[in-house]
Amino acid sequence: MYRATPASEYIPMDLVAVQRAIADIYLKRSHAAARLELPNHPVGRVAKLDRRIPPAIRCDGLDHLVEHISKQRRCAQCGKKVKQICLKCNVPLHRKYCFVAFHTPV
Repeated sequence: MYRATPASEYIPMDLVAVQRAIADIYLKRSHAAARLELPNHPVGRVAKLDRRIPPAIRCDGLDHLVEHISKQRRCAQCGKKVKQICLKCNVPLHRKYCFVAFHTPV
C-alpha cells in the first residue's frame, strides 16, 4: 500500500520502517489527546486523613460513633480494608485498635 503512494518515490522504506512510522503517528496522536484531557480529580498525592481532620475535632472525644458501611474503604490508621467509619470524622477505621489510636492526640 505504501509503495502505491507518491511518497515511496521520495523516501524508500521497507515494511518494518513503514510499520514503525505508522506506530509513531498513532503514539503521537494518543499522547496529544491524553494531554488535552483534564482529570476530574486532583492530581498528586492526597494528604493523610489524620492531617485533613483538624486535631480539635479528631481528639475532642465527643460523638465519635462507629457505623457499618456497605463498601470497603482503606483504614486511615493502618491502611487495611475495613467496613466501618467514624460518623463524626467520616473516616474509615477498625473498631478496636485503630479507632482509639486515630482519636488519641499524638
